[in-house]
Amino acid sequence: STLGEYLRQNGNASQAVEYLSDGYVGYAQMGSLLCSWLRFVEEDQEEEEGARYAANKDDKPSIAKPVKHQFDEAAYLRQLALEKFKPSIFSGIFSSGGSGAPKWLNSLIEDADGRSLIYDLSFRHQNCLLLTFAVQKILMQPGRDEEVASQGVDLSSYFGVFHRILMVRLRAIASTNDTERLKELSRLIQHGAFSNVTGYLHVRQVLTQLEAVSQPWSCRFKRLREDLEMASKDGIACKMSRFFSPPDDASFAASTLIADILATASGGHVAPSSDVIKLYRQYKSRGSGCIPSVKLLHHPMMVEVLLRSLFNPSKRLHGEALEAHAYILAVAVGGRDDCESFDAQKTFIDTKKAISTSIEMAHKATDDVFLTEEERSATEMSLEHASCCASGILMLLRKRILSPDYWNSAYHIHKEPPFLVLLMAINKKQPSMRGDVFHLVKNALQTAGNASQSIDTAIGLVKIMVDLCKTTYIGDVLSWAIPWARNAASELSRELVFGILSIAAPPYSGWFATSMLKLMAVANIRQQAMGTRLWNSKVPLLKEFNDEVQKMHMLVLEKPEANLLRDFRVSLSNQ
Repeated sequence: STLGEYLRQNGNASQAVEYLSDGYVGYAQMGSLLCSWLRFVEEDQEEEEGARYAANKDDKPSIAKPVKHQFDEAAYLRQLALEKFKPSIFSGIFSSGGSGAPKWLNSLIEDADGRSLIYDLSFRHQNCLLLTFAVQKILMQPGRDEEVASQGVDLSSYFGVFHRILMVRLRAIASTNDTERLKELSRLIQHGAFSNVTGYLHVRQVLTQLEAVSQPWSCRFKRLREDLEMASKDGIACKMSRFFSPPDDASFAASTLIADILATASGGHVAPSSDVIKLYRQYKSRGSGCIPSVKLLHHPMMVEVLLRSLFNPSKRLHGEALEAHAYILAVAVGGRDDCESFDAQKTFIDTKKAISTSIEMAHKATDDVFLTEEERSATEMSLEHASCCASGILMLLRKRILSPDYWNSAYHIHKEPPFLVLLMAINKKQPSMRGDVFHLVKNALQTAGNASQSIDTAIGLVKIMVDLCKTTYIGDVLSWAIPWARNAASELSRELVFGILSIAAPPYSGWFATSMLKLMAVANIRQQAMGTRLWNSKVPLLKEFNDEVQKMHMLVLEKPEANLLRDFRVSLSNQ
């Protein structure tokens, strides 16, 4: 219409075209053109990455599989919206005189990409009124509950929806046998439970009722409830656990103390001794009619909190506080509700003795005092009887040998510290904790670095690794050792190499022979590097290994390992 009016007023047609063409800027078209160019470029790059991945995936598993990217107008508009969105712009739209929801919101909600953008923005700006309104409108559409929940949007303020989603996930937990699916469902339920106090109380109450039902799947909900309690790092959630205790007065009083202990100790702190002593006095007086239930102490965090206080190297317990912590831990691990006095229960008596012995021996060993043969035997018996003692000792050693100050200290009383026998005992008596021992020693050696003043202690830890190689952890040790040996002191890497060779007997697997050759190449196991005297003392081990490898005709070696094997044969032929 504007152009027609211009021509009716004797305007020049050719000049009108010139005006239109000079003033036109095709932003949208230019954006589309650039996106199409980017698609061509990215497709070429993805083809190259895919070819490189296919060529190397068998030899180099570290090469990541290429990810398919989306380069179109919608993707760039989404990125722009995430960067430029400001909740303050929409703060007054629903107030008196406000403009209300934007007209484009309905179109955004109808589109799958638009809803995905709303979910991402809601996660970043949880207090934005417009986004809350948008999520509510999405939830009004049939079948959108699970979609919204799967995006991580906080549904606790929409209680009806929150409950429906919870029921869907609980039914899935009862019916599925997929371990990974169960872990994912547990994570999603925990995410919803910890959104606020109301969500936690509701989830906890539902799980408590479900685990009380006599059905095959009840144990799953008990485990889920325990995982929920373990994941709770908030003191408020710990304090609310008292509301789920048995209704009698004695149990409620004990539950209140336990809740206070857990709340205070949340975040890695030690338990308050005064509360533990009060709890101890309640359980100690079982024969007087005040009988709290042992089940109250089965909270998954309770044992950890008590161990943290009992095996604390910087603040040791004494007197009644020590007795109270050990007694309550023994009740939690070995006590039963079917007897008036714990002191009449053999399981409790043996557990209490094992805990007391482990505490004494652990603190003694970390004070650089060697244990006698009798004390070592008592320690092993304690670890065999109560696995919680092994957990406590590992807690104590973590604080000790993972501290840089320990390795930077130039003063150590003994060449090999006495605490090494504790690790040996755990490795021997608690096979299920060998993984914890492996990770502790691995991290300790990393913390030690090349601290020359503590080389003897580090050698002792390497011997623990050799001891682990006698078990199923040979693969874990060798996989860790090859990159570790590149920066470790030569004394340590050689100690590990010859320690493994001393316990390994032919015939070797191809994987073991190849891994050992890689480790030996990194550790520079050569006569000229080791010196004649050390080399000659290790010749029997090296000769046995070399002779066995020579029989493995199908062994494929890379250049460093092949060169090392050649040097072996030259040096050994001169013996």
